[in-house]
Amino acid sequence: LSVSMGIATKTDLAEKFEDLFRRAEDDMYRHKLSESSSLRSSNISLIMNTLYEKNNREMLHSKRVGELCETFAHKLQLKSNEINQLRLAGLMHDIGKIGIEEKLLNSSDVLTDEERKEVERHSEIGFRILSSVSEFSEIAHCVLEHHERWDGKGYPRGLAGEEISRHARIIALADSYDAMTSKRAYRDALSNKQAAMEIKKNAGSQFDPALAKVFVEEVLQKSWD
Repeated sequence: LSVSMGIATKTDLAEKFEDLFRRAEDDMYRHKLSESSSLRSSNISLIMNTLYEKNNREMLHSKRVGELCETFAHKLQLKSNEINQLRLAGLMHDIGKIGIEEKLLNSSDVLTDEERKEVERHSEIGFRILSSVSEFSEIAHCVLEHHERWDGKGYPRGLAGEEISRHARIIALADSYDAMTSKRAYRDALSNKQAAMEIKKNAGSQFDPALAKVFVEEVLQKSWD
């Protein structure tokens, strides 16, 4: 529950009570707007914590992706506000998985087509959660697009090339790299070198080729040639 209050003080005998009440009501609505935004921000923190409690692997993955995005942003010499935004977007990129059944998130088997489509809903769910708070509106679009592909074969909207926001293309590289280098029940983790080779192989199809080159050379410290 939340309560918003507004106050106004009558200092002039000539002032009408209707005007006094209107000022108090205006004050209440100003508080309501700021408090509701704060409350929604708190709810997003609660959602993140709940997701982490459901799946410890998701917590570790999200933190690593956030750190990779921050490092990548520094290598791209982005402004400090963009660096902070990318770190947060990387941390929150899978927040929509709160709406996916726990048994699917924790499944040790390769998913069926139907199960995969269910998991793919997480980018749209994450977008709806984050876009409810004005300060997360830009991050929300990154989350929506981080599974789009350079060749247009991604989801949920099939965007291609520079139709995909640059921040989402950065998250896609960090997310894919961490997924490839993390062990799963149905496959072993790739080495850093193997993951770098996969990124190179998929540059121009899955990944933005220019960003992929910077990621491999500057973040992973691997040769592109």
